[in-house]
Amino acid sequence: MTRHAAIFASALLIASTASAQQPDSAGPTRPLMTIADLETNRTGWVPPPRLGSTLAEMLTDRLVASGKFRIVDRASIADDVGAIPSGMLRDRARDAGVAYILVGAVTRFSNEKHQSGGGGFLPIPFAGLFHKTKVESVIGLVLRVIDVRTGEVVATASAEGGSSDSHTSGGGLAVVGHVPLPIGGAGGSSATGVQDRLLDVAAQDAVGQAANQIIAAAERIGRDGGK
Repeated sequence: MTRHAAIFASALLIASTASAQQPDSAGPTRPLMTIADLETNRTGWVPPPRLGSTLAEMLTDRLVASGKFRIVDRASIADDVGAIPSGMLRDRARDAGVAYILVGAVTRFSNEKHQSGGGGFLPIPFAGLFHKTKVESVIGLVLRVIDVRTGEVVATASAEGGSSDSHTSGGGLAVVGHVPLPIGGAGGSSATGVQDRLLDVAAQDAVGQAANQIIAAAERIGRDGGK
């Protein structure tokens, strides 16, 4: 092969590879989207600080990792994105060239601790010294993908995640034959630490479910618009 023929063959190979890597112009595009902080004032519980922002960041991570969306950081559209009305946020997103905005709310939030005492498996002097504690966290989410040009809701998702933990703890003195006898001690980790861990698991569960529903709709959203 002559030198000129080799150069031509190499150029042809490079052009063919680049062409194969280009997206199909007839296929769906990756929707350009931003994600607003989720509303957290729809339940009777007081949520942890910045829960709405944290959930939005978790959703961003899931959607970016899917490779189905192009996500614009919401801070580049409005620093007060979580506080302004959704209509104004939609206008700002449109002005920034963003096609869709994902908004949502926490529809259920509970972080409960239930405690029961005693147990029939211990002799009478020991009864009531041990307590079974169950800690449970539940988070419910609803999401909407809105076309910023028309205000049309083009996709929705809803999910509920939960996690629970049970442990037995106890301590004190039992009187056996008029002799004080120390029994047990506090067991397990602190209640606050357990609740934090369970809340994280519940949030990850709910966000994962909701994100999967949005990801499943990505191709349809991209086909309809999002350029």
